Amino acid sequence: MITLLLGTIAPKGFEHVTGIIEDYITSSFGWYYLIIVSLIIIFCIFLFLAQWACFG
Repeated sequence: MITLLLGTIAPKGFEHVTGIIEDYITSSFGWYYLIIVSLIIIFCIFLFLAQWACFG
């Protein structure tokens, strides 16, 4: 909720801060970050497709 408010009130400042955070995460964690994000996306796709699966 706070991030939504900050993004609405000061979008340029919010963009700057999130850019700094993203740069830190990608430079510090590198491949680990890429693997975690990929796994989260795969899990979300699985949940989306699981609604049509027949489990018994």
